[in-house]
Amino acid sequence: MKAFLEFDLDNPDDRIKHLVAIKSQDLLYVICDYFNHLRNIIKYNSDKLPEELIETYISERDTLFKILNENGINLDELVL
Repeated sequence: MKAFLEFDLDNPDDRIKHLVAIKSQDLLYVICDYFNHLRNIIKYNSDKLPEELIETYISERDTLFKILNENGINLDELVL
C-alpha cells in the first residue's frame, strides 16, 4: 500500500502544509526529547532538587502528556 501527498507549492497555503508534512517527524522528535528531558530531571534529580521544583517538573510532564492525548497523539505509536 502506498500513500502520496500532493501540494501546489505556488499556493501559499499549500506551501505551509507541505512544510508541516516534511517537518512533522522533526517536531515529533523534539517533543520526545523534551518529554525525556523532563523524565530524566525527575528520575535522576529527585533527591538533589527541592520537592516543589520536582513537583513542577512532574506537573509539566503530565500537562504535555495530557495535551498530546487530547489531540490523539500517542508517542509510542509514532516513534520508530
